[in-house]
Order: sequence, then structure tokens, then C-alpha cells
Amino acid sequence: MVGAFTSGIVPLFLGRVHELLRHHPDSHRCAWSKAITNFAIAQAFAAYGMSFLFDRFGGGYRLVSVLGSCALVLALIVDLVAGAIGGRS
Repeated sequence: MVGAFTSGIVPLFLGRVHELLRHHPDSHRCAWSKAITNFAIAQAFAAYGMSFLFDRFGGGYRLVSVLGSCALVLALIVDLVAGAIGGRS
């Protein structure tokens, strides 16, 4: 289930970048470039890390799924906190 979210995370994140930098087109292009590059790098490292955990802990998907779910919840919390802080200014 968590793996199915991957294809939706990138458009949601890029939409959020667009929303935050709507009135700054130069910053918008730079942020998109950095976001896409960092996402690709993080995805590669996460894949290697998850493969290591999968192999290290007996091939069960439970740990990998729990870690992926925790990462998504953490991302939601960070976005909500950033939105609350950004809304105060």
C-alpha cells in the first residue's frame, strides 16, 4: 500500500512548491530543480537502505512498510508545522 503512494508524492510535493513560491518564478524554477534532484537521490539511498533492512531482518516486509509509513507521517507533520509557521507571517 505504501509503495503505491510514490507515484503521487512527487506531484503533490511539486504542487506544494508551486503554492509556496507562486509569486517568485525564479525561485520556483530553482526550487523545482533542487526538489527533483534531491528526491531522486533520496529515493536511491532509501531503496538501498530498505533493501539492507529487508535482507538484514529476515526478508519480512513489515519493518520496511512501517518505516515507509512513518516517513509519510513525518512528512505530513513537517508540512503542517511549516504551514502553521508560514501562516503566521
